[in-house]
Amino acid sequence: MRARINAPGVAGPILRLIIGVSILLVFGLAGNRLIALYSIPLPGAVVGLVLLAGALAIARRVSAPGTAWLPENVAPASRALLNHLGLLFVPAGCAVLTEGDVLRRNWIPILAALVVSTTLGLAVCGWIMHRFVSGQEE
Repeated sequence: MRARINAPGVAGPILRLIIGVSILLVFGLAGNRLIALYSIPLPGAVVGLVLLAGALAIARRVSAPGTAWLPENVAPASRALLNHLGLLFVPAGCAVLTEGDVLRRNWIPILAALVVSTTLGLAVCGWIMHRFVSGQEE
């Protein structure tokens, strides 16, 4: 059993996955801590993702040998999460099924929020994409 754990190619990817998940958790916890300290009206996971995006951007911009570990370790963990993204919607689906009475009572505000947020999200994404595409043509 010990020889299998130390075999080349087995411990490396598993260790990188554990390190990557740990990094994601640290950034998530940092986001939660920041919103608790400064009363930021955003979810902690969103603030953590913004912090992670900033750290990855800095690591990419600096391109120093000491910063390559961050994207190399986060990539396997994020790929694993994205491959199983459908499982993360199971709790939300269960909540919809169990809270049917609340949905029936409040369907108008829920529908309005869905329409407005979807429209606003599409408009902002379209505007940002337009800015990126027009900036590349110049």
